[in-house]
Formats: sequence, C-alpha cells, structure tokens
Amino acid sequence: LLNDWFTNGGVMIMGYEVFRILTHTDSAKYSKHKDAFRSMLLDPGPDLVVCDEGHVLRNADSSISKAIRALRTRRRIILTGTPLQNNLTECNYLSSPYL
Repeated sequence: LLNDWFTNGGVMIMGYEVFRILTHTDSAKYSKHKDAFRSMLLDPGPDLVVCDEGHVLRNADSSISKAIRALRTRRRIILTGTPLQNNLTECNYLSSPYL
C-alpha cells in the first residue's frame, strides 16, 4: 500500500503511532524495510501533511514529535481543538519549525 502511494500518488491516511513506527523504530519486525519506509515517507516527503490532534506534538522531546520533525515537506497544516491545556507556554509548539 505504501509503495503504491509513493509510486502513483494520492492520499495516505496514517496515525501518528504508525508513522513513528515505520520511520523511527529499531524493531526487528520492520528492520528489513526501514530504509525504504524512510525514503518514501520522509525525504522528499509528501506534498502536504495534515496533522489532526496537533496538541499531541506539543512535547518536542516525544518520539512522535521527533518523527514528524523529520518530514521534509513544504506544506503543513495542524488541527487541534485543545491548543492550551495548562498554560500559555504550551502554544510554543504552534510556531515550531516543523509546522
């Protein structure tokens, strides 16, 4: 499925956790295909990335945030219904370089 998307284009819908596993895992299950997954998903990356539940990315040290930051794309959209949970400093992730 991923190879078909990469070759023919179209829309790929993928959750954060699956994306993280395919691009930043050391799991033996995916080690044989890790380089192919990374080349298809990270660089050159998709034309447009839409991140729903964008507040998940607010912790820059999380493995999901690191995986998303590795994307090389020019168009990014972040959607969130809860930009703030505790204080205004949580808005910093909205202006981070990977959004």
